[in-house]
Amino acid sequence: MDKLLKNLIIPLIITLVVIILFVTLCTLLLKNKSEKAKLWPVRIVFFVLVALEIAKIFYLIGRDDYFFPNRFPIVFCSMIMYAYPIFCFKENRFSDVAKGFSVIPSILAFIMFAAIQWKYNMSIMQVHSFIYHGSMLAVAIYLLTSKLYKFEFKKFYGQFLAVGGYLLIASTISLLIGGPISVFAPGDPYLAFLYDVSGFSVGICIMIVAVFVAYFAVYGIIELCSRALKKRREKKSNSNKNDLKKVQNV
Repeated sequence: MDKLLKNLIIPLIITLVVIILFVTLCTLLLKNKSEKAKLWPVRIVFFVLVALEIAKIFYLIGRDDYFFPNRFPIVFCSMIMYAYPIFCFKENRFSDVAKGFSVIPSILAFIMFAAIQWKYNMSIMQVHSFIYHGSMLAVAIYLLTSKLYKFEFKKFYGQFLAVGGYLLIASTISLLIGGPISVFAPGDPYLAFLYDVSGFSVGICIMIVAVFVAYFAVYGIIELCSRALKKRREKKSNSNKNDLKKVQNV
């Protein structure tokens, strides 16, 4: 219990409190600002993450006297460093896809990260991980609360292609270097069992189908809920208008 408290519960509580403060303050302070102004918190987080990643590389080289291939910033969690610049500096045709890529994968990455942290004693690398993954989650939530990203069913296909494409490429690289840089790779702490049971070809097909189904379901459910809420509001609005007409006719 003491290990769980020190390695997960206390740092997780601190991380979540900071995330709540970040999201709340940024959302409220920039509520009536332009989209360009609302993106400033994302730009700041981007530069912080780049600095953290560079510092980590130098720290690991100094610690181990060697830098393993799977430590290059091409792992699943590092992808947001490449996604943020696509939308936070200048709007372009891929901006909305990059925003979506920064939401669900970031939330999933934080959950996966938190799920195994109790195993590791707190160190400078664990502090780095809490800051890094906490920043990912903070931006993901902020993109939603600031309405910079809106879930629409038509967007699910682009999101599936982005995540599925990364998974295919990263898994192939993982296979070649013999080390995990994605969630489906030899030695991965989450899905290595699938890799061991099914092998690469069958396993990657299962993963891509799973990603498609997951994105279809998430975006579909949100779309259905949004439509139901919209109809409810319209019904209430029409009801209020009819009540007002009755009052005027009396």
